[in-house]
Amino acid sequence: MKKKTILNLLILILAFNIHNLEGMRIITNSKYNEYGGKIINIIYDPLEKENRLEGIKEEIIFLDSKGTNRKKILLRAKWYNEKTKDFKDIISFNSNGILLKCETIRTNDDILTEGWYKKVAVYNRSGFPESVDYFFIPEYSKREYVSSIREFYDPEGKIVEKIIFFTPEYTIRSGAIKERIRFYPFLENFTFYSNTILLKRGISLIIESYAQKNSFEKGELLWKEFYYSKNLSTKTGIEKIRRNFNKSGRVSKDEITFTKSFEEREKIIRAVLEYDDFKIPLKLTTYDNRHKIKSEIYGKKDISKFFGKKISLFEE
Repeated sequence: MKKKTILNLLILILAFNIHNLEGMRIITNSKYNEYGGKIINIIYDPLEKENRLEGIKEEIIFLDSKGTNRKKILLRAKWYNEKTKDFKDIISFNSNGILLKCETIRTNDDILTEGWYKKVAVYNRSGFPESVDYFFIPEYSKREYVSSIREFYDPEGKIVEKIIFFTPEYTIRSGAIKERIRFYPFLENFTFYSNTILLKRGISLIIESYAQKNSFEKGELLWKEFYYSKNLSTKTGIEKIRRNFNKSGRVSKDEITFTKSFEEREKIIRAVLEYDDFKIPLKLTTYDNRHKIKSEIYGKKDISKFFGKKISLFEE
């Protein structure tokens, strides 16, 4: 009897919810990637006309790792204009003393794939950002590779970490699920970029760092790091390359990190490739797992033999 009563109650609740959905057009109801162990769900209801805002009802739902302790935050702004192909009204609001800001922005730079995306920033009580999320809007974006990006900041608003989540299609093709980048606190000027050309060549991301307080002039490029996708790493044995620059801005050496499979096969975990002032490889030094010199090779021709076709990967 109790089971029947509970079943009838569930049917009534379901019928009530269906009735409430009549006349409502839900454009997006998607669960995005990780949000510090939480899940985000954004719902759009463009038909709702409240407070003369013509349109958008955005509901961000925060869940913990167990799916409990939900916290809902309601955003309101004007909806996408079909005629002008534009979004209207950037909004800001406070929730429990925490400033949140939601923007819809179009970008065509290399950091974020060209297209429209929803930017949600969370600020601390001092007005500095704590975290920023970028959710790409697939209907209006050319997002072949990146699905979302999350940035973390220190209490003074300086970025300390960036996580890039790739689309399922790119993940299947390249083996990249996400990239986690740590920003070094002593390097204030730090650049990350990842664009279509590099991705198609198998480079999943590039990091640049610039001098602040050392023998270099402030703002001069110190080094670049090239990370390769898993598929390419398996073929070449190269996982990462850190390219160092001298005071003249020329490449001085490449520090190469090999994959574990390459280490097991060749007994080499790291290599240093040194160049002359014309970027011609002069000397290659390889190291074993005890960080002792395993071999030294001199001259572009002999170094090319060691890498084979992989030497072309060093060209930008």
